[in-house]
Amino acid sequence: MNWQSEEMVKKVGAMLVVFAVFSFAVPLFFTETVRAADDDQYIWGMIFDSDGLLLSYDTNFRVWVQHNATWKGFPSNTTWDPVGTMGGFYSYTLPWDQRETNWTDGDLYRIQVDCTPSGDLAQNATSNGTGSAGDPVSPRGSYNNEMNWVSGGGFNNSQQWDVVCSSVDLIPTDIRINGVPYFPPMAVASFSTATISSNIANVGRPLISEPNTIVLGNASGVIGQDTASTIDAGSSVGPFNFSWTAPSAGHFFFNITVDYYDNVTETNEINNRVTIELDVLPGPITSLLPRDPYHYKGPDLYIKSTTPLGLVISHVADWAHVLYYVDSLGPWNYSETGQFTIAGEGVHYINFSSFDSLGNLEDMNVRQVIVDDSPPIATLSVTEPKYVSGGIAWIKSLDPATPIYIEWIRDDEPELAVGRERTSYRVFQLVFDWGPWTDYSQGDLVGLGTTDGLRFIEWYSVDFLGNAEITNNRTVYVDDTAPQAQVHIGEPRLDRDGIPYVELETEFELSADDRGGCGVEVIEYRLDDETDWRTYTGPFRFDSVGGHTIYYRSTDNLNNTGEPQSLGIVVYGSNYKPWIAVIFMIIVMMIGAVVGYKRPLLMARKKIREVEETLLEKEKEMEMEEVVGDGIAESPPETEESERVKEVV
Repeated sequence: MNWQSEEMVKKVGAMLVVFAVFSFAVPLFFTETVRAADDDQYIWGMIFDSDGLLLSYDTNFRVWVQHNATWKGFPSNTTWDPVGTMGGFYSYTLPWDQRETNWTDGDLYRIQVDCTPSGDLAQNATSNGTGSAGDPVSPRGSYNNEMNWVSGGGFNNSQQWDVVCSSVDLIPTDIRINGVPYFPPMAVASFSTATISSNIANVGRPLISEPNTIVLGNASGVIGQDTASTIDAGSSVGPFNFSWTAPSAGHFFFNITVDYYDNVTETNEINNRVTIELDVLPGPITSLLPRDPYHYKGPDLYIKSTTPLGLVISHVADWAHVLYYVDSLGPWNYSETGQFTIAGEGVHYINFSSFDSLGNLEDMNVRQVIVDDSPPIATLSVTEPKYVSGGIAWIKSLDPATPIYIEWIRDDEPELAVGRERTSYRVFQLVFDWGPWTDYSQGDLVGLGTTDGLRFIEWYSVDFLGNAEITNNRTVYVDDTAPQAQVHIGEPRLDRDGIPYVELETEFELSADDRGGCGVEVIEYRLDDETDWRTYTGPFRFDSVGGHTIYYRSTDNLNNTGEPQSLGIVVYGSNYKPWIAVIFMIIVMMIGAVVGYKRPLLMARKKIREVEETLLEKEKEMEMEEVVGDGIAESPPETEESERVKEVV
């Protein structure tokens, strides 16, 4: 090296020494109390991200200052503007009306920087200072924060701050209920001790070393808490477990909160809390669900042997199994068998119980069912008046009408049956054909109409399970018409002007015709002024001559009685003269036979017959005239013909 080079080195070295000495000496001149001048303008410093990299000068962010518990600058302004750059450092100028002259050494102040405009950088990075130059107060313990003050005012009167724009955010994570990841809806068993756990995750960039508290609470207050002190960036600590004793049942809300006492300044303070919901279930409740047909009579359940029976579970958190028995048979798993039926009429018992994924075991349920496959039985009751002949019942429809009922001993058969729901009937009337089906109420009368003739009655009953009785039928005949009675007059008899003339020997007979009805029960008659009716048993005669009246009527087997009818007659005395003529004729015949005088005898016999007939006719006419006119004549007068008979004899 030449002398010139050596000289240059000596000069540079001397300059470096002077610079170094000056660098160490200058701070000694500024150890007095730092006071802000009226023209303090700037807060300036370095802004880093959480990785220690200096943010570029064109990074957008916002800043405000707190001193004496009063914020200066933003956000008191309505608009947040990016801070400009100066000399490679970020700077911020306080508005003139917010500048202070009383900042002294040792004052506490805070600078808060909002890094939101820079993208994914965290919000509200915060630093605290003491106001002393050179104090190593860093927002996260890694960067220099100091106040610089140069006498002379103007631009040099400024304070410098180096701020780390960090991503600090704590959240609850990996929440579990009894070790199972929480996913609503979730449930726990009644009166069980539930373990609710959570981790604390640091989803920010820097290490968290401040103590922070995680708390489980509900509307009643804090249930439990724990503390975490160090959490690496991007990692979590835990689990932190809390116990809670469940009541009998209900729906409950819980909050899991990290950094409960706000020890850590975070970029997002609203995601520290997570709300969870839990159902407390008293265990599965299993119910018997019958399908159609079924019927409840009071507490008793009636079914048919074909009725499907199901088991339904409620209050199930996840899954449950049902085991059941029928009478003494079982158990069966309902999830395998599905709906089932029970055969055999009578009382049966079903026992069933469920257990679920929460460990709840249901008490055994017992249900009684009654199987009824039999229909109700009803009978037709035909009361009085009625007449039965050859299995056929004759009845009346008019007053007094024959009451016809449909009856049953019980509402259904057998004794444990479900009960009769309805009974229906219809009537076939020959003239009008079948009538409509009509619901029958016990005690009602079965209406048959008022026309005489044939009736078919059909009826059946149905119980509440749909068991229908086979349709019954019965045949009856309606007869409301009385039989018609008649008088038959024997001989001798002679009708004149519509009036029968008879002798004492003439017999009278009575008959009656019911004309297709139930039949004649009795024929009755009375004579003249009699008041009591006689029962007709056979032919009868009058025992006195003169005018008489016969009253007669008939009644059938249903007591249908006809209106009384009457017949007027005339009875006259007996005539012996014809018999005398006959005797004379016999004598003449005998004499003729003796003397052989045949011809005169034959002529005499013929003549006697003619005279006899004429005589009889005349005598009858005379007697009728006498009976009608003057009463009863003892004997008819002699006539010319009778004299001739005598002469012949």
